[in-house]
Amino acid sequence: MLQPVQAHQPDTSYLNLRIGDTEVQSAYLCDVTTLQRIVPDLDANHDGSISRDEGEGCRQVVVDYLQRHLFLDLDGDTATWGESKPLSWPNPDLSPIARADWHQLLIQFPFQLAVQHRPKQVQVTCDLFIELGTNHKMITEFRAGEGDLVRHPVVCTLDEPDYLFDVDSALAHAPGGAKAILAQPAAVSSEQNWRSFVRSGIRQSLTPSVFLTLLSILVPAGWRAAGRSLGILFASQLLTAVPASLLGLPVAFPVLQTAIALVVLTGGLANLWPSLGGNLARRLAMLSGMVYGLAFGAGLREICLVPQRPVDALLPYQAGVTIALLAAGGILTVILQALGTWKPGSVLPRVLALAVLGVGLALLARPYQ
Repeated sequence: MLQPVQAHQPDTSYLNLRIGDTEVQSAYLCDVTTLQRIVPDLDANHDGSISRDEGEGCRQVVVDYLQRHLFLDLDGDTATWGESKPLSWPNPDLSPIARADWHQLLIQFPFQLAVQHRPKQVQVTCDLFIELGTNHKMITEFRAGEGDLVRHPVVCTLDEPDYLFDVDSALAHAPGGAKAILAQPAAVSSEQNWRSFVRSGIRQSLTPSVFLTLLSILVPAGWRAAGRSLGILFASQLLTAVPASLLGLPVAFPVLQTAIALVVLTGGLANLWPSLGGNLARRLAMLSGMVYGLAFGAGLREICLVPQRPVDALLPYQAGVTIALLAAGGILTVILQALGTWKPGSVLPRVLALAVLGVGLALLARPYQ
């Protein structure tokens, strides 16, 4: 039976394919929370647990959904997933899945497709993100060769929803007798390379809260003070992002959301009293950088294929974060200068401070939603 590539990550599903000479075995795996986005009435009797009968009862609905949103191409030709097999249940005794385990235990939907010969190329295209969410990812593992000689995991996301696996090339580069050569923990697949992580770093840095925080830091500044504040924010962000990425600091996302809301709120309050001077701006920059460093570090571990070993992804991801922060800070600095924000007597800083304050209050009111 096909098993997931690794320990389960939040907001993640899995697709495993075993490519043989006469058949392609596949299995889609997801937790109950994810499955309920496809089958909202999965808990048919509303008893707070999911029985195997309830899982089997929705199997055809899930199979139909996967046929419409998860696509398989063999040697350039569209293929189906084949015959749907009975579910593989996560509890060995086939007992129901309790609500406490809905985020962890994986239900497996197996398929079996007969082929006349081993495909040379296998492509998977994922279109699950409307129902499962734009931050959802599907970890796909391609396996080929005797004893799964080659095991090649990749990540399908909204930005990179498909992957073409060259079976012959992978087998040709597999050393004799080696096992799982492409799935060693320290490796990130060549296709999920540095460009992907640079883009992820940029995308996770360009959020409304980051712009508001930068605005709070830059509003009371001049050119020199703006550059100093940006440097402090970047240095403190790097100081916390690296250990958060490598060590996996146990900071829950709701806590980070609350901290980010407090940072934005503090920035709005501070800018209502610009006479407090540059020391407050520098301290706010340092605090903001540390909070966002934790958030970016947690974000890297979330998108990384093997979150226990994110070393390969750290440098390109941090490069993306740096590019985004410096670009956003520079653009805002130019805009504020053009608007005359730093001129004596300008009312614009107080107007912006009130707007930031209002948004900070709104963020603080809904961090756990």
